[in-house]
Amino acid sequence: MADIQYVNPNFIQRAAICAVASYGTIIQYYSSDEISVENVLTRYLDHFKIRVNAPKGKMFQYQQKAITKHFHQDYCGPKNMRGFDFIKIIHNSNLFGTNLYCQITASQAYLHAISQEELTLIENEIKNEEALAMILYKVNAKQFHAVIIGYDPIEEEYFYKDPEKAKIIKRNLLHSKEIWEFLIFNDN
Repeated sequence: MADIQYVNPNFIQRAAICAVASYGTIIQYYSSDEISVENVLTRYLDHFKIRVNAPKGKMFQYQQKAITKHFHQDYCGPKNMRGFDFIKIIHNSNLFGTNLYCQITASQAYLHAISQEELTLIENEIKNEEALAMILYKVNAKQFHAVIIGYDPIEEEYFYKDPEKAKIIKRNLLHSKEIWEFLIFNDN
């Protein structure tokens, strides 16, 4: 049962960085705002030595485009690696100095939809523990999207934070979307 009040609703991605942005939202939550989503993005750029030149006022957008290119084309694509497996490596290897705030307690990255048992696992973990999960769902035949999900014990309902929107939406996506990958995070 994550405290919905501490999930940052404000971050909006400006490029296809939904997995990294969702990871950043989770780190911001578990670090009690010590590390922001924007700081996770900066750590990504610094760790992978990605330099960005941008016109005045466009740096944030250009940084996100550079992360998109590195994540999808330069790293995951050539290695034939699922994006959530890459996030798991980043976290478990402590590449950004973030794994002291939380741990990954369960994960799966398939080339097909996850099972009903795994959906139940996600629901139970986020409802009964102080867990948040990242899920990747199928938008269409060629497009996927990552969001974080949690459970609000006060309102007794599930919620999600989409990095494309500056708000938290109260709705259970687990049974309305075709989920292909997930990472469940909990306190250390």
